[in-house]
Amino acid sequence: MKAWVDQEDLLPRRIEGVISYPGSMLRKGSKITYEFARVNGEVVLQTEGSLGFQVRFLGFLPVSGDAMQEFSNFRKFDVQTQIQYVDVASYVEYLLDGEGGRQ
Repeated sequence: MKAWVDQEDLLPRRIEGVISYPGSMLRKGSKITYEFARVNGEVVLQTEGSLGFQVRFLGFLPVSGDAMQEFSNFRKFDVQTQIQYVDVASYVEYLLDGEGGRQ
């Protein structure tokens, strides 16, 4: 596995790996790559993923191919979250006394 890291912020910009052991669904020599970029000057996100693969279909038929994903048009949004804690003992009692469940 190889990783390219930005010297300023010490975050990854590219990660590349080659399958080198048998026993995986992917055959030896399959290559996986992830690309990262700073988005809106704020955060580093994955912008691309690619896979050059070799597999054995049905255990004997060799199949190879390439797959690529690109991520773009990132948008910033605000989210508000409210966490409510439930007293489990009171809730179980509520369920057992017939109001919330079986009678």
